[in-house]
Amino acid sequence: MSRVNHRDTLLTDLRELQRRLRLLEAAKVAAKPAAALALPPTRPVDWPATTSPDWEDLFDATTRGGVLELRWTAEEGTTGSVRVLLDGSQVGGELTAGAERGTDTVPIAGGAVSVQARRTSGTGLVRVAVFLTA
Repeated sequence: MSRVNHRDTLLTDLRELQRRLRLLEAAKVAAKPAAALALPPTRPVDWPATTSPDWEDLFDATTRGGVLELRWTAEEGTTGSVRVLLDGSQVGGELTAGAERGTDTVPIAGGAVSVQARRTSGTGLVRVAVFLTA
């Protein structure tokens, strides 16, 4: 911002623009629904993965409700299971992960959401990508 009785310079103009952009970005983030998360990566190799035989969290969020879009797969020769938990209780059934990609949508009420996966056979990775919409 310019000082009183001083002429604006390019530097003061730039600082003012930057200040306004920061305010706009902060307002945009504050107005964004809590449940809106970035799209998952498109390549399965970039998805979160596990080799654990025990349930492992691959996604955690707190939401006011919405729809989870799940995508899962397992490496060749490996199978696994995927499940969705809402406030610690399983929502829907377990999904079986294999070499073929699977997709499903799960409507959820508000609360703490976790997507877990585990390897049930083989030595490879079980991968899961999650997209949450409000």
